[in-house]
Amino acid sequence: MSENRLLKQAFYSQFEHGTRCRGGQRKRYKDILKHNLKACSIDPKELETLAEYRSSWRAMCKASVQHFEPEPVAELKKKRSLYVKQAGD
Repeated sequence: MSENRLLKQAFYSQFEHGTRCRGGQRKRYKDILKHNLKACSIDPKELETLAEYRSSWRAMCKASVQHFEPEPVAELKKKRSLYVKQAGD
C-alpha cells in the first residue's frame, strides 16, 4: 500500500490536537481495529503481510468471523432470558 493512501495514514497516525471527551477518552479507529482483530484470533502485528494475498485474507476473515460471532450472540440470548425471568417475577 502506498504511503499517501488515506486508510494507511489514518491507521498509522496519531491525532495532533484536540481535547479529551468527558467520561473517558474515545478510542481511535486503530484501537478498535486491533481489538476486533484480537477477538477474531488474528495477530494485528501481521496485518499487512496477511493482507497481501486477498483470497487467503478473505478466507481467513470469513473463518475468523464465523468462529467469533456465536459467542456474543449466545451472551445476548443469555442476558435476554435472565431479563425475561426477572420481568416475569
